[in-house]
Amino acid sequence: MEKVVRKRIGILLVWAWLSITLLPVRAQEAVWQAWLYDKTAGIMTQVNDLGVVEETLTLPIVQTYSVFSDRVAVSPDGRYMAYTLTDPTTLNNAGILYDKVSNALQTLYPTGGENVNYSSLWQVASSHVFSENGFATGYSVNGGGWRVLVQLFGGGVISLEPNSPLIVTLGLSAEEGITPVVQYFSGAIVAFTLMSLGENSVTPLQTYVWDYVSGVVQAFGGTPLSDIDVLPATGEIISASLDTNFPHRNQDFTLFQQANTLHVYVPDSGTRFPVYTEPALSFYQPRFVENGKRILVGAFDELGMNAEWRLLERSGQLVQPTHVLSAPNDFVIDALGLTDGFIYVTNALSSDGTTTLMHVNTRAGLNSGSIVWIGAPAVPQRLVWVNDTRVQPVEQYMAWGQLASAQSEVISPLALPTNAPLAGANLMIGGTALINTTEGDTLNVRSGPGREYNIATRLSDGTRVTIIEGPRTEDGLVWWHIRAGNVEGWVVESVEDGGALIQTLIPG
Repeated sequence: MEKVVRKRIGILLVWAWLSITLLPVRAQEAVWQAWLYDKTAGIMTQVNDLGVVEETLTLPIVQTYSVFSDRVAVSPDGRYMAYTLTDPTTLNNAGILYDKVSNALQTLYPTGGENVNYSSLWQVASSHVFSENGFATGYSVNGGGWRVLVQLFGGGVISLEPNSPLIVTLGLSAEEGITPVVQYFSGAIVAFTLMSLGENSVTPLQTYVWDYVSGVVQAFGGTPLSDIDVLPATGEIISASLDTNFPHRNQDFTLFQQANTLHVYVPDSGTRFPVYTEPALSFYQPRFVENGKRILVGAFDELGMNAEWRLLERSGQLVQPTHVLSAPNDFVIDALGLTDGFIYVTNALSSDGTTTLMHVNTRAGLNSGSIVWIGAPAVPQRLVWVNDTRVQPVEQYMAWGQLASAQSEVISPLALPTNAPLAGANLMIGGTALINTTEGDTLNVRSGPGREYNIATRLSDGTRVTIIEGPRTEDGLVWWHIRAGNVEGWVVESVEDGGALIQTLIPG
């Protein structure tokens, strides 16, 4: 009897072992993906947290524009990629928006023979310059002048220029070297910072908020936004900037303006305040990490050397150890936040500059992290995008520390003189409008936005049109690209007749 029982137990053990070993093994699922960018060849590589390359693609070039920019902005859903190309012969620059799903390429600028001097994407290239509606960017041209562009995904371009009536009223500078750098785009709101680009320096001047639907532009008070990150769950913004109310050594930072302070903007209260400062260092790439519970920020000295990275609580207190990562052993090129911490890329782990993607789980403790992926030998790559697919936990955030009283950033729109048209007021891409003329006059429809273009046809008073692009400002007039049946062209928004302003294009 004992032998029979032992035999049955043996059979059961063998069966259990076979069941375990023969069961299909469920593959581990990736929880985040990151895009890395090789500017030497325009190659994008998507890597997941398991170290697996999920996708590679080469960004297309346009005609003679063949030199890729240092940075690429990728939309939050990973579909659109925006970058700048340079013609190596003329040194002119082109802004490109690429849709990798449809493989469609769109050249945003230059237009009309412009020679583009500087692109907003050279300074800020992040997912924050995309909204659910489109993409926003800016650029300056040789000889002076600049433009902020909104490219809508449904078609149509809206632009803001320094010679538009509203900008003239605000007195924004358009001299050579002044460039609008888009910081973020949300809904119909575009925030951009005018920057002065000297031969050896970059200086943020003032931040403005533009509502492209209403046409209103407001000054964003206090220190200008620069090098920001946005926490989607709350809309909070962290920005590195120079605050002269605190000790600083900006006079020693000859290559760039020192950013001695981290400021936080809280949209729920419409206020901004400083949370951390260091007089001898300049901060860069502040990032919300660990699902927004903490802040990671890079810092270096007046020579751009001795880089280090610090992890801060929302209270402004440093998380120990003081330096999470420090040069030269852990030289960080880019970092982006995750639910459990952050990822970064470094070229310091190999002698030939090979890029290594690292992951740091700050919930488990602080260290240099673990290796996720190693790129091709001697190929430098930037970390440009991350998508964390894990369900974001509801966090009980610590209260922000405040080094000074909060300042209100809610500013009333500036009123325009009654004889000046408000560029873009109540007119929007995809909307309709009515032609409005007096005394039986007709409105000229031209082949382009300006009086130098040929008159294609004329439209009578009361004709309903669809707006497909604009506004553009030329010859001191605001122009919209419209369509009425088989007729398509550019018309003015308003004209002056005998000292009276006539709105020739009325929403409706």
